[in-house]
Amino acid sequence: MVAATYPAAYRRLRTYEGGNDDDPQDPGGRTSRGIIQRVYDGYRANKGLPKRDVWLADEAEVAEIYRRQYWDAVRGDQLPAGVDMFVFDGAVNSGPKQSIKWLQRGLGGIVADGVIGEATMAALRANHDNDLLIGNMADQRMAFLRALKTFPRFGRGWTRRVNNVCAAAQALATGSIGPAPVVVLADGGHQKATVDDVARPPVSVEQGAGVATGGGIASGTLDQLSRVSDQLAPFQYTFKVIQVLCLVIALVGVGFTIYALFKRRQTAAVI
Repeated sequence: MVAATYPAAYRRLRTYEGGNDDDPQDPGGRTSRGIIQRVYDGYRANKGLPKRDVWLADEAEVAEIYRRQYWDAVRGDQLPAGVDMFVFDGAVNSGPKQSIKWLQRGLGGIVADGVIGEATMAALRANHDNDLLIGNMADQRMAFLRALKTFPRFGRGWTRRVNNVCAAAQALATGSIGPAPVVVLADGGHQKATVDDVARPPVSVEQGAGVATGGGIASGTLDQLSRVSDQLAPFQYTFKVIQVLCLVIALVGVGFTIYALFKRRQTAAVI
């Protein structure tokens, strides 16, 4: 399986990743051929070598990093043909854990914990339609990408990349000839798409609840004060206005809470 699959997956990946890049809006930062500086630093440290600019990395180093930190991390040698290509590409673009979650959700019926264990391998052995599985993974991956803050900037390239690798992986799974790899650099399809860049709600559930509670307490307190004495009679109109404002604040807090809960569930479904 490896001799037939890994070289093709690697060649395709290198087309997507291109050469050197240092886009300030790329979460990966300084990158060369898809390898970010932090990953290259770790690789060099493990070999007892001094740090150096990732742009100066040898081709042999780049190839070894891809094999060890991405292909091996997703157990590529043990995945079905085509599935391995898609999971490998996702691991490079968004991290092995995230790509494994797309695999697990695509299979269904198992916990998506980002670790390929016995349950995942058993589900893979029981699966008889890898073409459909790859399509399911592509849907999961696109849902994740659309949830990123950087999707408006890099989404066109990511979408083109996912569609291309999905078609190639499905062809590999069925033993046919798939499309040639497309160049996605101009559209940002080589930029990293990580979970740290997921667009989260501007207000948390706790903050929204706090606003709603605070507005309700204030409104209740004003209502009590307005009944304390006839001496407050001249201020009744003011109290009513403030009471209405507090009610509005409480309703806004409830709205924020509902929105934050919705966004939290929406986010949890794709990360």
